[in-house]
Amino acid sequence: MAKRLYPSYVFSPIVARALLWLPTRIILIFFCKFKVYGLENLHDICGINNGVLFAANHASQLDSIAVNAALPFVSAYTPIFSATDDPEVIKKNRKSFGWLYYLYRLPFFFRMFGGYPVYVGTGDLKKAVAYQIKFLLGGRSVLFFPEGKRTRDGKLGIAQNGVAFLLHHTDTTIVPVAISGTYNVVPKTFLMRKHTIIVQFGKKLISKEDIFTDNKNPDEQDLRRGAAEIMSEVEKLLNC
Repeated sequence: MAKRLYPSYVFSPIVARALLWLPTRIILIFFCKFKVYGLENLHDICGINNGVLFAANHASQLDSIAVNAALPFVSAYTPIFSATDDPEVIKKNRKSFGWLYYLYRLPFFFRMFGGYPVYVGTGDLKKAVAYQIKFLLGGRSVLFFPEGKRTRDGKLGIAQNGVAFLLHHTDTTIVPVAISGTYNVVPKTFLMRKHTIIVQFGKKLISKEDIFTDNKNPDEQDLRRGAAEIMSEVEKLLNC
């Protein structure tokens, strides 16, 4: 379960991003014809009390890297804390992670780059997204994948309730993000420059009032509907 955050938790992601942003960007541009759209939409976020929640589709382990590289080097939204797999999920799906399994099993590996898990299967949404709640209420930015897992067929999945719960519980602002071109990227096709990765930030910024209006106590059905509405904005971006 989520542990107490020490004051230094933000230092390592800032250093890692400062060192890796330019090399990562160059590599993505050269090998994947990396493109970014919609950064101007982020200028509309002003005067918010809590952090910003970037809600994106999920197709690859490259998604977090791509979003970090898409944001400007100097940005009010960085470092961005990415939601990662539950350690138990990683343990049970060792084969699907390949050699990366040995890195992902090391807790400090994710922390170094601002990755904190969502605990699935707890039956308690507040416990499942405890880290993300702390970040948002602390004014930090979070990258969250509403589907809860990577797509297996390249198609957009169904959003889980967590993204709507975070919106209601933290009164944050949601920026829909569409990531395309990361599905089925493997080292061979990456090096052969067969992919074009595009990150697009949505123009419509989603607030608590947009989804829940005057509903102060949303039930599971309300959360499910809210999550679907949020994901529909991501889908619109993917279909542009």
